Amino acid sequence: MKNIKIYIFFKIFIVQFIYSQNSFIDTSFGTNSGYTLGVGGPFVDIIEINGEYYTSSQGFSDWGISKFNSNGLLSTSFGTNGSITINDDEAWTINAYNVSSLKKTNDNKLLLVNGSYPTSYPLNNRILISKINLNGTLDTTYGVNGHSYNNDLTYGIKLIGNYQTENDDIIFIGYNTSLPPNSEQFITIFKITNQGLFDNTFGINGVINLPYNYQSFYPVQAIYKNHDVYMLFNNSFGNAYMTKYNISNLNYDMNFGLNGVLEIEFSNQNENANSFTIDNSNNIYVSGSISTGEQYNLFICKYSNNTLDLNFGNNGIVENQFIPNSNSIAQPYSTKIIDGKLLLMGESYNWDTAPYVKTFFARFNLLDGTLDNSFGINGKIINYLFNTNNYSYDYLYLNDSIITCGFCPNNNTSKPCLVKYLFNANLNTDEYNKSKLIAYPNPVDKTLYLNSDLSFDYAEIIDYTGRLINTFHLKQNEIDFSYLPAGIYFLRAKSKNKQFNLKVVKN
Repeated sequence: MKNIKIYIFFKIFIVQFIYSQNSFIDTSFGTNSGYTLGVGGPFVDIIEINGEYYTSSQGFSDWGISKFNSNGLLSTSFGTNGSITINDDEAWTINAYNVSSLKKTNDNKLLLVNGSYPTSYPLNNRILISKINLNGTLDTTYGVNGHSYNNDLTYGIKLIGNYQTENDDIIFIGYNTSLPPNSEQFITIFKITNQGLFDNTFGINGVINLPYNYQSFYPVQAIYKNHDVYMLFNNSFGNAYMTKYNISNLNYDMNFGLNGVLEIEFSNQNENANSFTIDNSNNIYVSGSISTGEQYNLFICKYSNNTLDLNFGNNGIVENQFIPNSNSIAQPYSTKIIDGKLLLMGESYNWDTAPYVKTFFARFNLLDGTLDNSFGINGKIINYLFNTNNYSYDYLYLNDSIITCGFCPNNNTSKPCLVKYLFNANLNTDEYNKSKLIAYPNPVDKTLYLNSDLSFDYAEIIDYTGRLINTFHLKQNEIDFSYLPAGIYFLRAKSKNKQFNLKVVKN
C-alpha cells in the first residue's frame, strides 16, 4: 500500500509539473493560443528584422521563406500571402540537412544558403546562395539575378558550421558525404564573398581540406572564432573529442588539449556530445547526454586552458536528471551564451508519463554550472503543449521570451510552426487573474459545471499520463465525466484569448 501511495504521489507530481510548464506558453501569440502554423516543410531557421520574424523552410524540390508579424501572424505583404519559394532550376532536390542557413546582411536584407543535388551525375551537393529584399523579391545585384551557384567543391559536403564575417562574407565548415576515389573523407573549409563569389585567395586555392578518421569518428559541430576553427567529434564507442585549426597558418594547434586533441570522456559511461560554445575568455562549454540504461542525463563540461574547470559543477562537469522522478532522455542540440548565462535547447522524452519528443530549454550559471532558478521552473522550460512529437531547430531570444521554429503535430500530420515561450509564467497569467473559473462539484461523479464570466470555445480532458482523452465544444458550460473511470484528470478550457488548466478528481 505504501508503494502505491508513493507511485501515485510521483504521478501527481509529474503531471502537476507538466501543467505548470505549459503556463510558459504565450497564448496570445499566433493563431493557435501560443503557436502558429505555416505551409510546406519544417521551419529550420528564424531571424528577426525590425520586430518581424523571417523563417526558412525545407521542401523536397524548393526552399521557402515566410514572414511573420510580431504577434505571430503571417505578413501578407511579403511575397505571396506571406511566403516565397526559391528553386534551383538545375537540381532535382533541395537538401536542407546538408546546408541550411538564413542570415541578415548589413544592408538589412536576407541571405538564404541551401544545398541541392544537381540533375547530372555524380550527385554531389552544390551550394546555392540567394539574396532577398524584405518585400520578398530577389536582390538582382547579387551574384547572377540574385543567386550565387557554387560548384567548385569536388564532392558534396554536409555543413557543421558557418560564420558570417563583418563584411558579410561567409566561411563554411563541413565534411564531404560522398567518398573520393581513394576513400578518404575530409573536413572542408571554404569562403564565399559578399558578392556571392568563391574566394580563391582563401586557404589553398579557396579550399582547406583536412583528412580525419571517418571510420571511428564523425563531426558534430564547428565554430569559427578569431581565425581558429574549433571542431567537435563523436564516435560509436561513447567518446568525444575536439580539435582546433588555425586558418592563418594552416596548422592544427598542437597546444590544444593533448597533442592537439581535447578528449571529452566520462569513465564507465557512454556520452553523446552534441553541441558546444566558447565564451569571450575562450572557456569551452560542451553539452550532451550520458547513458545510464533507459535514463539519459544531460551533461555540461567546462574547459579552461585545456583542462576541466573544477569550480564548475562537480569537478568541471554538470550532470542533470532532466525530468525529475522519471525515466527520461534529455538531448541538447544547441548551446549558447546569452545575457551572461548558458542556454541549452534540445529534445526531451519521458518514458513514464509523456512518451513523445518535447522541446526544452535550460539555463545555467556560467561560473558554477548551477541552474538559473529565475528562468522557467527551476531553470527549465519544457513544451507539453502537444500530445505527439514536436521538434525545434532554431530559436530567437528576445527580452522576455523565446520563439522557436520547427514543426508541430496538426491533424495527424506535421506542419511547420512557431511557438512562443515566456521566461516567467506570471507574465502569461496577469490577464487571466482578472477572470476566474470555478468548477464544481470536484470530486465529480457525473457532470462537472463551470462557472465563469468567460465564454469558452472548447475544452479538453487529459489523463494523468498527459494523454488527451476528449476534445469538445462547450455549449452550456457543462462537462460529462460519467463515462470516465475513477482517477485524476486535467481539464483545459479555452476561450478566444485565455486558457485555464484545472485538476479534476473523478469518483
